[in-house]
Amino acid sequence: MSWQALISLTGVALWFGMIGLLAQSFAQESGTANALVGNVFVMTNSTNPIRGNEIAMYGRKADGSLVIQGYFPTRGLGSGPAPTSTTLGAPLSVAADGIGSQHSLILNKNHRCLFAVNAGSNTVTAFQVHAGIGLRLINTVNSGGVFPASLAVQNQVLYVLNTGLSGTLMGFTVSSDCGLAPLAGGRQDLAVFTASSPEPKPNDILTTPAQVAFTPKGDKLVISVKGGPAANDDGRVVVFNLTSQGRIAGEGTATHFSAAEKTGGAFGFDFSARGDLIITHVGSFTVSSFTIASNNTLRANGSPLSTGFPFPCWIARSGSYAYLAHFGELPGQGQINGPGTISTVVIAEDGTLSPLKVQGATVTFTSAINANHAIDIAVVAGQDGHSFLYAVQPRLGRVGAWLINADGSLKDLGTFPGLTPGVNPDAPETLQFRERCFLAKKPASACVFGSAQGIAGF
Repeated sequence: MSWQALISLTGVALWFGMIGLLAQSFAQESGTANALVGNVFVMTNSTNPIRGNEIAMYGRKADGSLVIQGYFPTRGLGSGPAPTSTTLGAPLSVAADGIGSQHSLILNKNHRCLFAVNAGSNTVTAFQVHAGIGLRLINTVNSGGVFPASLAVQNQVLYVLNTGLSGTLMGFTVSSDCGLAPLAGGRQDLAVFTASSPEPKPNDILTTPAQVAFTPKGDKLVISVKGGPAANDDGRVVVFNLTSQGRIAGEGTATHFSAAEKTGGAFGFDFSARGDLIITHVGSFTVSSFTIASNNTLRANGSPLSTGFPFPCWIARSGSYAYLAHFGELPGQGQINGPGTISTVVIAEDGTLSPLKVQGATVTFTSAINANHAIDIAVVAGQDGHSFLYAVQPRLGRVGAWLINADGSLKDLGTFPGLTPGVNPDAPETLQFRERCFLAKKPASACVFGSAQGIAGF
């Protein structure tokens, strides 16, 4: 027997042995107050040369609390912390936002498949989900571009948004066992829509594309672009038509944004119940609502709504409420890095937005550490009609959890450990961190810290 075959058989044996042990543990907790009823997944986004990027798997209890269950390697590298940015002038640390995107980790509709980007190795990993038990890696494939950052899945088609260099979209077919294979004719160059700052390589995350998603009907693909360093480049949303097989049909249609109109920067987005596009404007501290017209342009539903907090990036919807995760103040030389915040907006039936004005509509990530940023967020539906909101807190290496009340307000459920705490963005050496961890021959001290990003659950 060859050593390759022996290793393969050993891996299978270890997998089934682990499944048996976890299943026994899961069964012991069933029927108790501590019963696990779902899972939440967070990507470590690590560049550790031995362990690489991993998925931290949490068991979710009925009350929304989390317990770590295990770590599952992707066979790829994450991005690590983001280097200090000079795009806005003075050096600004954005270390906590290593990828600069939304939906770098996603589940398919039936929660059987989990997909993760490996931004540092230009690959995407597909897992099978065994609820309450573990993840089984199916395959890791080339992303079809540089620095994969966001994923979208609909039925048997997955698209990856590569944000490095000029940017590309790459389509894949999803097999019945969750495996990925390139979709013929599924690659789209985005050079005409992107103008990202090339430094630090493979691009400064403050200017790159941020998200890709299918529309609710699945007939269009949407991407957001934050905007380049050139004057008056304040970002855009691009809409592509799709064929019935999920391939991109024709050229994309871009709607450009303007800081003067309070729509500077396009970051995270979600869709309302009637299909309106609700998008955060990271450069203007606003959120706005648009209807996608038949010609793929965007028609505004009312005026942009000021969020009242700096750098709204990530968004997740629950019914008629949208929750926005604000990164917090960017630190510079001699500044104190402000904490992250989650705010809540109400989506009216006509698509217009208004702030939720009840106690608990806003939460601030207070801690002994000033730089307790908010990163990705996810809404997870519970079994009893309740829903929960989860957010990555990379500076602390924890996941924050809130119960979503009937009036849209949030009840704090605490934070849960399991991730490596992140680099201190206020440290003087962090402002000298100018090269990506996975590209550096002599990695900076920041590279040994965590940079968790990407969250999904059920």
